[in-house]
Amino acid sequence: LQRLTVRGGEWKPTAAEIVVDRSISSQFASALILNAWGLPFDLDVRFEGEAVSEPYLTMTIELVARAGMTIENLTNGAFRIQKNSQVKATRLESEIDLSSAFSVAALAAMTCGKVEILNWPVKSLQPDRAFAAILDSMGCRVSMDSSLVVERAPGEHLRPITQDLKHCPDLFPVLAVLCAFAEGTSRLSGAPHLAAKESDRIAKTAELVKALGRKARAIDGGLEIDGRVGPAAKPFRYDTDHDHRLAMAAAVTRAAGAEIELTDENVVNKSFPGFWIVYDEGFRG
Repeated sequence: LQRLTVRGGEWKPTAAEIVVDRSISSQFASALILNAWGLPFDLDVRFEGEAVSEPYLTMTIELVARAGMTIENLTNGAFRIQKNSQVKATRLESEIDLSSAFSVAALAAMTCGKVEILNWPVKSLQPDRAFAAILDSMGCRVSMDSSLVVERAPGEHLRPITQDLKHCPDLFPVLAVLCAFAEGTSRLSGAPHLAAKESDRIAKTAELVKALGRKARAIDGGLEIDGRVGPAAKPFRYDTDHDHRLAMAAAVTRAAGAEIELTDENVVNKSFPGFWIVYDEGFRG
């Protein structure tokens, strides 16, 4: 296992390669790559553990390659970042954040509303693009071109689903509350690494679903949720535990009539500072 030391502001390798465990998150590998600009030595990286959230790492590698980093594929899935890599690009365009876009689309799905999300990246590497197909399977009307349109007609109930979220775990909290209002039992699985996010998202999402008066049972890497149509059982206070995705999930249930007091609404500023503005304009009162 390679170690890197920092002496006088300069990275120095002490072994032949770095080994990164990807069984909990892809973020460790992404952070390493994003900090590898200008190193005075070749940096060899090898992965171990079952990969989760793989498309996010693919996105990182594509981004730095477009910016000018040279990455060479080695044997056994390892790769080498060439020394003295410098940013050469003068312009890089970023896609919209599809994890955050899902929270807006879910508001329409929950309330029998309609939303149009502009600048939809049809060929995106973001794994959360899967939410469009998921909402379609739940009974929403979904169309996409340069924009994504999600609509649920009045009188049409959400349908339960079975979904593996191994590579798109950020969808889990919001998707779970949609399932709580669907007619039937849903299974969201494949993402035990959710326990190592900003919060233990499996446990905290189960807490939210149960507070809504629904049943939620822990399964391998997720939850089994007995959903039903209708409002939440009673008003309650919910601790978002410093987690922006939990606040967005709670907001989606609030739009459906649940009376929830959040401990920290501003936690959404981490990823979507305009979330409550969008919510107020379209779905609050």
